[in-house]
Amino acid sequence: MFSPRRYFEVFATTMLLLVGLPQFVAPMLKWQSMPGAAHAQSMSMVRLSRQVSYNNAGSADTFQDDQLGYSLTLENHDGVALTGTPLYLDGQPVERVMVASVIPAGTYLSGMPYAPAGWQTIYSTDDRQQTGRRNNDTRISWTSSRPASQSVRRIAFVKTGALDAYDIVDGLSFGLSLDDTPVYAPGIRNAVEFYANIQGTPTLIAADENFYTDIDGIEIARVNAGKPTDEPAPLAVLEPAPLDPIDLIEAPVEPVSPPVELPEPVVPEPVVPEPVVPAPVVPEPVVPEPIAQGNESGGMCTFDPVTSQYSVGIESGVGSTPSSPQLGGFFPLAQVPGKNLTYLNAVGRLDDFSDPGANVVVGHRFYNGAGDRIHGGYIAYDLGNTGDSTFNQVGIGAETLGEVWDGRVNAYIPLEDRQEVESDNPAEIAYENPLTTVEAEVGAKLYSFNNGGEVRAYAGPYYYTETGTIGGRVGLSVEPIDGVTVGASVQSDDVFDTQVGFSLNYQFGGRRSTNQTIIEGRDVVALDNGNTACGRLNRIDTPIRRTTPVRVETQTEEAPLTLITSDRTLKENITFLEETAVGHRLYAFDYIESSALPTGRFVGVMAQDLLQNYPEAVFVTADGTYAVNYTALGLKMSTYREWQQQGMNAVLAE
Repeated sequence: MFSPRRYFEVFATTMLLLVGLPQFVAPMLKWQSMPGAAHAQSMSMVRLSRQVSYNNAGSADTFQDDQLGYSLTLENHDGVALTGTPLYLDGQPVERVMVASVIPAGTYLSGMPYAPAGWQTIYSTDDRQQTGRRNNDTRISWTSSRPASQSVRRIAFVKTGALDAYDIVDGLSFGLSLDDTPVYAPGIRNAVEFYANIQGTPTLIAADENFYTDIDGIEIARVNAGKPTDEPAPLAVLEPAPLDPIDLIEAPVEPVSPPVELPEPVVPEPVVPEPVVPAPVVPEPVVPEPIAQGNESGGMCTFDPVTSQYSVGIESGVGSTPSSPQLGGFFPLAQVPGKNLTYLNAVGRLDDFSDPGANVVVGHRFYNGAGDRIHGGYIAYDLGNTGDSTFNQVGIGAETLGEVWDGRVNAYIPLEDRQEVESDNPAEIAYENPLTTVEAEVGAKLYSFNNGGEVRAYAGPYYYTETGTIGGRVGLSVEPIDGVTVGASVQSDDVFDTQVGFSLNYQFGGRRSTNQTIIEGRDVVALDNGNTACGRLNRIDTPIRRTTPVRVETQTEEAPLTLITSDRTLKENITFLEETAVGHRLYAFDYIESSALPTGRFVGVMAQDLLQNYPEAVFVTADGTYAVNYTALGLKMSTYREWQQQGMNAVLAE
């Protein structure tokens, strides 16, 4: 049985709890609303937790290569959806749900931040230490394009639309590297903020930067290199223990025990919030930051794909080909930008400005991160035309390209045997013989121009298998401006003697692989070993170095039948030259024009002179004219040019 006094105590206690409970609980909540916000409409439970990892990169005494990793989880545990807060992004006012962080002093953004589907990473160069602005200040200019890493002072993850009730977002992450700025204990501090709008409440700030904490208990103490210290600076690498989630909005409240002495009932006065009139926001002009090149340790690079390119040029003094103008094209067949490329290279040519030729190459190149090099191989088809003969050959090759050193091996295999051609000397049979060739060369970069051009030198041996001949070649390649290549070479062997070559080539159209950036929203390629020396990869479409004309040797043999038309009646412009040691009279002469007789001026004997002393060397042909067996005389007929160059040796049989 309750007495009247007991009824009164219960009633007073109940009134006390109803009236005074918000005043006890409000200071315990870890959220802060903007002035004028209605607390009754802001009661949402949002939890933001983080994991922090630390890597000293295997160097306990060097801090400049140390890295910090942040992994964030956002949870909306209430049945209320949160909408975007106003901010200024890419030059335009927008509304986004935002998780933001200031880049701590002594660190810079490294690597590529990660945002799950539906979220976007944005950046700002606004330094809070200088401006004092919160991350949701609409005067801050945010950009979706990543500025240079050292200039990024804020990073945020934003979502278009609402953060749904009971939504959980995992995987918001970014990394920091330590710079050479001295940082002293207790270490690097960082905090993450959450900004959103709740129904009926403008710009709810779910957390602010009052909640600074050390990095997962990791303290990194550093001093200047020359600053004395009593003991080495500690560098503790701790296993990151899971962090307790940070309750940013509404924490559970323990029930309040009723007081022994009951106070007078308190009747709260109604609170009438003053209307908040937001000040007009004048956005600051956005000045684009230069896009950083991919040269950071642990970073990632993106590469534009190679597109079709064309070339026009000329080369001379190679093998048996005096000069060849040419027109070609380089066509990608398949590629992973920055990683590999399969291509077709086709060239049409006019050997000696008159004889059509062609070269078709299908090759594949790939980037090897371990050696920071490009390796490749290819097969080729070559068509050569000497004016008298047409030859086909296949080629194979392998190459390795680097920043400084290159290496190549090529082989050329003819598909035809030698072909007989018309000889200027009726006593000889002439052949054109395509040569199987193996060549190798090593190249080195000698100089780089400020505009990206370079000078490279090459040298190496080559070998003709049919003749067993070894030769050597040295060359120079100069790219003074983009797309223009000038080459010069000197080669020497016993087949073609010493030759000086020259080439000029202009490449135009399409896009080469020189565009590499660190930027979000494009095809990102992670290098195999973490090295981000992106400039190496822009050589993946470097023109192929190989000998494009078919090497053809001209060979001569004595005619198997040495009977040569020598009847004086078939000759004209006859001039006596000299007698041999055994008395054979030699003449310079032209054959009277006839389809059956060669043209040109020759040196030889007259059959009528031999009828008395050497009749065994004279024969009568079917048409009744005389022919002479030069072999029986120990002689050979020669051209007048050979006589001028060699004298009597030109007509003496070997």
